[in-house]
Amino acid sequence: MVVQRQRVLVDRCLADDLVIPFTLLVIAATNQQLLAPGLDKNSPATRSLLQRWGRLHAVRSVVSLIAAGLFLALAIGV
Repeated sequence: MVVQRQRVLVDRCLADDLVIPFTLLVIAATNQQLLAPGLDKNSPATRSLLQRWGRLHAVRSVVSLIAAGLFLALAIGV
């Protein structure tokens, strides 16, 4: 049981710790492009960037939910 709890804790920490680098290394580049002063807000390129940002944010959200679920499992002793 202790080994299983340690495994859940390690998995939770890994999932949680992946969110920050993913945000800084992957999502930040898209954010910078979206925040560019000369960006035409009605262009197909902007639409594509927003769709990309949405997919990336979904990945980040799912990883965060997994980390939260693992934390809850650890907290209730599953």
